[in-house]
Amino acid sequence: MILAIWERWKNRTVSFRFYVVVFLAFGFVAASFQTWRQEHYERIKAEQTLKPRERDPAVVEQLQKFYSEAATFNRRVLVALQGPDEEFNRIDGEFLVWTNGVDAWIKSNMAPAALDRVGQISPSSQQYVGVSQQRNALAYGTMMIRDNLKALIENPAWDKR
Repeated sequence: MILAIWERWKNRTVSFRFYVVVFLAFGFVAASFQTWRQEHYERIKAEQTLKPRERDPAVVEQLQKFYSEAATFNRRVLVALQGPDEEFNRIDGEFLVWTNGVDAWIKSNMAPAALDRVGQISPSSQQYVGVSQQRNALAYGTMMIRDNLKALIENPAWDKR
């Protein structure tokens, strides 16, 4: 259109071939710009997707506290394995109360899959000699919960989105 206006204003004629060349050149520039713009948008979107999410420091701090408490329970259970039933039952009861509190906190502060991860305990391959199955289960359970809490601390994928 600009070329046609220029042609009328200057009283000159421009060949049809020149119109086609100008049209193709501008078309190529416009198509190149559109391609660049689309790729640029997709690259920025991909970079934003790949950026690690910011974690709530309070969540990490609480998970670390739970991890430390689980390690303490594990040590206490290992000491109580060969001890009297009263001591072992007391630790078992305390651990049950503690796990209920951990479960409640995780339900309210983390993604639903996080609770499944913490409670995920595989069958024990390690058996303590001369110890009942209940005592073995508790010893192995405290160790597995501690390890699963470590996984929650190290990976933000379990956080609420």
